[in-house]
Amino acid sequence: MQKFNIGDRVEFLNETGGGVVSKISGNLITVIDADGFEISLAETEFVRTDKSLEAAYSQYLLSLSDHSETNPDKGQKRSGKELPVIDLHIHELTDSEKDLSNYDMLRIQLNAFQQALNRYRKHRHTKIIFIHGVGEGVLKAELRKVLSRMDNCSFRDADYRKFGFGATEVTLWYN
Repeated sequence: MQKFNIGDRVEFLNETGGGVVSKISGNLITVIDADGFEISLAETEFVRTDKSLEAAYSQYLLSLSDHSETNPDKGQKRSGKELPVIDLHIHELTDSEKDLSNYDMLRIQLNAFQQALNRYRKHRHTKIIFIHGVGEGVLKAELRKVLSRMDNCSFRDADYRKFGFGATEVTLWYN
């Protein structure tokens, strides 16, 4: 019985990260990670995540590849570059959240945050706005916990006149 199917969301067994299965050749599984890289390993090196996360994450990865680096409707000009604005509200990342637990939703949002941060860092953006909403503050606290552990960045509340009280501005530094 085959353990994985094309389109399954998987995570690496012995390291952080994962992706979506794109090809199966015998015992070799090829996965496309969040940055679009193909990684081929034995099927014993992966673990499948639950189906609701799989569908949501696959959709998120497709949405990343369908959009340009910034959204001109949401961005603002800074030094000739658009300021990226990433909306982490769960309804922006999935078609339906009805089958997702709070933990699953937070995990999808944190994955989207980390991937956007990596993507914009790779393109050497210096500022990014993450919209997390006000709510109970769980997502905001988690984002800031991750950011506080990172070198070469700082964060603060984004301009409330433009983004309300539910956004964080991240500044990245480069050597």
